[in-house]
Amino acid sequence: MFSLRSEHTVWDEPRHEAPDQLRQSFGVVGFNFRSTGLETRGRLCFTEDGLRAVYAALAEQGIREAVVLCTCNRTEVYFAAGSFEDVFAALVQHTELEREKLLKVSYRHAGEDAVKHLFRVCSGMDSAALGETEILSQVKEAFGIASAEWPAGSSLNFLFQRAMRVSKKVRTESGICREVTSIAGMAVRLAEERHGDLAGQKLLIIGAGHMADRIAKELSRKPARITVINRTFDKAARLAADNGFAALDWDCLDWAIAESDIVFCAIHAELPLIVEARMSRIASSKSPLLVDLCVPAAVELDPERRVVDMDEISRNCEANSQTRLDSLPVAESILQAECADFQRECLEREAAPLIKKLVEYAEEVRSRNLTWALSQAREASPAETKLLEDLSIRLVRGMLEAPISALKKELRDPVERAVVARLFMPQRESE
Repeated sequence: MFSLRSEHTVWDEPRHEAPDQLRQSFGVVGFNFRSTGLETRGRLCFTEDGLRAVYAALAEQGIREAVVLCTCNRTEVYFAAGSFEDVFAALVQHTELEREKLLKVSYRHAGEDAVKHLFRVCSGMDSAALGETEILSQVKEAFGIASAEWPAGSSLNFLFQRAMRVSKKVRTESGICREVTSIAGMAVRLAEERHGDLAGQKLLIIGAGHMADRIAKELSRKPARITVINRTFDKAARLAADNGFAALDWDCLDWAIAESDIVFCAIHAELPLIVEARMSRIASSKSPLLVDLCVPAAVELDPERRVVDMDEISRNCEANSQTRLDSLPVAESILQAECADFQRECLEREAAPLIKKLVEYAEEVRSRNLTWALSQAREASPAETKLLEDLSIRLVRGMLEAPISALKKELRDPVERAVVARLFMPQRESE
């Protein structure tokens, strides 16, 4: 006997299920270089242990899924099936910052606006350096960490996977990445503007993590004498070997600073690493230029010292972005189309459970009545039996085509969907 699901139909069930009102469940609370000062951003930049504590605090507030994105220029909490108040309560609990202060310097997006914001972030359209690519790898890393904390996080998995695909399309088709200057690239450029030609100069990189690696790649093309120092010598040695630099033990930090013309500080520190007391005790005729790429800041010196901080680097990246503004309308057009497509897919996923019930109920009714019809036509030939079976399928398909198409494309409100269920599944309206 034939089944309604034996052939491809207009109401084929979507491949994935999702909670009701998936589009409305997404939210983001953020703090970036535009909204929030460097000091507060530093308090919101979490270590690995800090991230675990934040995730625990979010779970205590009843949030079932979250991704915390921390970079040198932003901290953002993406969440599903929670509220802004839940997120702020968790952040206050972990950072001990005042709730009113966090509210004042934050931005908040919900539903479709949160989706669009993530797409913009992944595509480099919300970065200080318009079109920069580093943010995508940072988003992937943040999502990977979050996946370990929320193994059943299907809603955010759906959103973030789509955001990464959208990012690739925007970057490929809009030209927004053309001649982009990254945070690391701008830091080196500012160092050259402040200090002059780097040829023959002694440069020190403090740190061996992601940002230090980016700085090292930028400097590897410069004819300078470059040294790497890190708390863990093995990491410093690996970074140095990869780029043809020298490496030093952490105990040599003061001497290394004193010997350097430019110091690039790219290491996480709970407290400022280079302070006035340290610089005063370093016996040196030099006054090195200090480039601080850390959030929270690792350099805290008197104003007369030569320091380039993250805020200055970000401002210069934004100014540099003017050269790529011509690509922005194309990028925005792609983004709008992808957002609309995402909303349509969300609508289909939300309707999936009801569509499944409709098809199952229709199959029960069709099968029952076909059995009755065949019992009344005992002398029917195989061809006539096949005709009755085909007719039953075509009749039910015709009846369900309009409501299922509407569920997939336009009926968003739970009340509207309940009306469809009552009209077409009267025996199951209480389910």
